Parts: sequence; C-alpha cells; structure tokens
Amino acid sequence: MTRRAVTALALLASLAACSARQVVSADFQLCRKGACKAAAGGTREELARAIYTVLQSASGRDLVLSEEKPGAARSRGRGIRVFTQGGPIPAVYKGKALHVTEVLYLDMAEGAVKFKGRMRGTFLFVPVHCSVGEGAVRILSDREARLEFSNLCTWLGPTSFWKLDGNIDRVDVDAGLLGLHYHLRGGGVPVVGGGSGYLLAKVAAEAAEPEERASAERGLTARLQDADGDAIVAAGETFTLTVELSNTGAEAMKNLRLRFSGSPALTALLGAERLLGDLPAGEATSSQVRGTLPESTPAQSADLRVEAVCDPGDALVGAKTFQLDLGGRVGAR
Repeated sequence: MTRRAVTALALLASLAACSARQVVSADFQLCRKGACKAAAGGTREELARAIYTVLQSASGRDLVLSEEKPGAARSRGRGIRVFTQGGPIPAVYKGKALHVTEVLYLDMAEGAVKFKGRMRGTFLFVPVHCSVGEGAVRILSDREARLEFSNLCTWLGPTSFWKLDGNIDRVDVDAGLLGLHYHLRGGGVPVVGGGSGYLLAKVAAEAAEPEERASAERGLTARLQDADGDAIVAAGETFTLTVELSNTGAEAMKNLRLRFSGSPALTALLGAERLLGDLPAGEATSSQVRGTLPESTPAQSADLRVEAVCDPGDALVGAKTFQLDLGGRVGAR
C-alpha cells in the first residue's frame, strides 16, 4: 500500500471516530398545522409518519441544505461547507442539496424510512458529480431519529465515498423541513475531507434537474476560481470566470454572446454582456473574464448567473448560476 493511501485511510479513520460522538437533542420539535410542540409525549409512529411525509414531498426534488445555528427554524439556503484535501489542493467543498430521487418505503415495524438520492455540491466552484446512493431515517423513539446516507462522487476524475449522517431534532411537515446535527465525511485516494455542524434541509419549491447538467448537454460549461481556492472571494482578491462553449448543432450560432446578472458587486466588475461572435457547427470556443473585488466590499452572500445566447431572438444556448461568499479581509473566517 502506498504512503498516500495509508495517509488517506488514517484520515478517514479519524473522521469516522469523530463522527461517533453524536448530539441528541433534549428539545425535539415536531411542527404541523402551524404549531410546534415537543416530540416527547407523542408516539414513535407519529414521528415516523411526519418524517415520511416530508421525504415524500421531496421525492424528485432537492432537499436544499443550509448551515444554521442549532434550534433555527428558518433556512437561508446557504449550503454547508467542509474542508477537503483534493489531492494537492486544499479547499472547501460546498454541499448545496441532497437530491431525493425516490422514497422507497416506510417500515413501521423496523422504524425506518428508506430512500434513494445523491448529493449536489461544488469543489472550487466546479460541480461534484455523485451517483445515486441509498439512505434511511431510523426512528429510535418518540424523540430520537437518525439520518444515514452515502454515495460515490467524482470530481475531475477521482472517485470517493461520502457519508452524511446525524441526529434529527426538528421536523416541520408544513414547511417541508428537517433540522439535524450533521457529520459529512469521506474520501478515496487522493481525496479526503469532512466536517460537522447543524443544518436545515428544506424541500425545494420546484422539481428540476441541476441546471449545470442541462447546460453541459447543450454545450456550456463554466468555472469560477478565486485566487487562493478557499471558495470565498475576499475583498481585494482576484477571481477568474471561464466559460467554454461548443456548438453540437448542424448550423452556426450567430452573434453568440455572454450575459451576466446577479449581485451588483460582481456584475459591476464583469459588465452586462460580452460579445463572442459566430460559432460554426461542430466547433468550440472559450472566454475568460477576470475581476478584482474592491477592498471596501462588505461581507455578503452573492450569486452570479451566466447565460450564453445567440441570434435569432436571443436563443438560450446554456446557463449556469454560481452562489458564493464575498467580502471580508483575506484570511478572515
């Protein structure tokens, strides 16, 4: 076994050991019909059916993840972040959602809800592609339920195994929301990483496949890279947006151009539109734009949408939306 493999396995073992210390909430909240109550005093079956209802409403949709303070009741959809060593590249993995592909069944005797899904997230702003994995919520009592989910993921080649688990302490049936103290960890040579915290998982309003997959099929891929690779564009830091386009159709794309929209802090640096000209059938092109965030930029969450359009009629070639954190001093947390 290589030295790199031994190191990766040792790190995974340490992450697994850390995950064994689970947080069990003494104040499990079950919310429905506009009111919340302590789950204690109810029944295990009541809790199981409530969790099953939330997961059923998420079938074919995203459970959007958001790092929040324990006890929070409102999701801000900000994702979760864990440190990951991607070979020689140390950076932050941003988990955006758990996409629920199918809810298999509720087994009252076993006290479990089984489902299938896949994680959605980015590393260095590039999508991490995950296969469909299996998960379960195990209802242990009237106020104790545990989420367990795992799948295989790949980022620019290497495949790694990732596991998300944690104890649930909030179920809001009306809002389609679960709250839990989570652990996310995984790896596979040469990738290893992990972290923990508290998250809210909320059922997305629309059932749709990730936008970046559809855009890639139409010929657009985009990457946004900050200077130090920590997934945060700090004040004074330079970032690079790279857009690659390919024309897989039978006719030329006329007057191809990129359009930028979203947070003013970013669009002010990139402008509203960038002309690329015509793109003949079967050919490809790329465009790279750089910007430097002003030193005075306050800390904020931002989004940037990139659209490629062409004539006639501003026909949409593809699009991608980035969500990222801006501002603060370099090195600030």
